[in-house]
Amino acid sequence: MVISIKYEKGKTKMLAIPLLVCLIATLLLSGCTQNASKTTISCGGSTTVQPIADACAQAFMAQYSNVTVQVYGGGSAVGIKGVAQGTYTIGDASRAAKQSDFTGITGVNLTDLVQTKIALDGIAIIVSKAVYDAGVTNLSKSQLKGIYNNTINNWKQVGGPDEAIFVVGRDSSSGTYTSINDMLGLNSTTQKLDKAASENAQVKSSVVGQDNSIGYVGLGFVDNTTTPAVRINGIYPDIRTVKDNTYPLSRALFMYTKGPATGAAKIFIDFVLSPPGQQIVAQEEFVPL
Repeated sequence: MVISIKYEKGKTKMLAIPLLVCLIATLLLSGCTQNASKTTISCGGSTTVQPIADACAQAFMAQYSNVTVQVYGGGSAVGIKGVAQGTYTIGDASRAAKQSDFTGITGVNLTDLVQTKIALDGIAIIVSKAVYDAGVTNLSKSQLKGIYNNTINNWKQVGGPDEAIFVVGRDSSSGTYTSINDMLGLNSTTQKLDKAASENAQVKSSVVGQDNSIGYVGLGFVDNTTTPAVRINGIYPDIRTVKDNTYPLSRALFMYTKGPATGAAKIFIDFVLSPPGQQIVAQEEFVPL
């Protein structure tokens, strides 16, 4: 590019030098902006958080074209370990991180992670349509515990049909699995499952496929036409009852970073917490903060 500068008669030429310097600097800065390298950040972990992360990532990338946000599932333990080990920029979790998550990881401790609460959720207890239509529309928390520790193993024990209960849950890497244990006073030994699934969607499909089944999923996975949610202690899981904490199986959802979030990761988390991000949380049928 050629820059021509016309000097007016009687004006000193020295005034043109600063002008030339400013023009060159402006052109150089413009070129840097146009050719700025793209940044990639990754979020991985909880499949409960995954729909929020996916939807927020799409909206975020539409606004920040120089940032790519990659979203993965795998379970809360995978997300926490992944961010600790540097596999993910952000670890998604449907439970709080704990020291046991760092077993086998050297050089990183629980205190090295920074937790950001990004939404609220309720763990919905879904049953097959046949069981629901037969009258099982409410369970007490103690009945639910009995089903998941196998002291209650027939639907007739809770007012349903005379059929064995097919119990579906999550595998041990799931934050939902850990949350249910904590909420019901169970552990990895006492929670008895006929089928352990790695994702919410797999729990839902398993319940659909068994006329005598029960399972637990994130609030956003309830489908009253195929897998209706039952009330727990008379309280139905929805946005209102989770937000006011009257639903007995309520919890927070988190994003973790190794140290305070910086750069594109901080901008993304701030977006999730912003009014547009929290609107996406609501659209995905979770509960905004």
